[in-house]
Amino acid sequence: MKSFKEFLLEVNSSTSNFVLIPAPKTELPTFTQYVRSLSALESALKEHKLSFTIYNIAKLFADHNIALADNTILKLKVDNLWEYREYDRRPGMGQSKGDDNYYDKLKADIEKHGITEPLILNIQRKNDNSVEVFIGEGNHRLVIARELHKQFLDVRIYYRK
Repeated sequence: MKSFKEFLLEVNSSTSNFVLIPAPKTELPTFTQYVRSLSALESALKEHKLSFTIYNIAKLFADHNIALADNTILKLKVDNLWEYREYDRRPGMGQSKGDDNYYDKLKADIEKHGITEPLILNIQRKNDNSVEVFIGEGNHRLVIARELHKQFLDVRIYYRK
């Protein structure tokens, strides 16, 4: 059986996991409508005949300019978040600041204390009105959560225009 670091080196061949939602065919509302609770989000999704998925939360923003207030934290499945990684990372890449043991230290801290900060999922409108979705903060934590067989992670969504 391969070690997780060997697995990461295999998946590292992909450079980007951004999910792109095409621009809507109709004109967008001028102002963003914010939903401020999970029940309001579920109602907005239901109104537009969308199920509760990451893709559909982003599609709600892409097609209808409806966004979840950024103080709301969602508990989402690790497996569902995986495709939204900003890019595949090898252990130690990113914010290691020259520390070769960064990944191992972070993993040990997560094993001891759990993941204490939510991941940040960016939903970003591009100039052509298409929308990109990617994990902007927490890529290492997501990799470690998957390695440790965590089922769910807290996620905060930030919208960018």
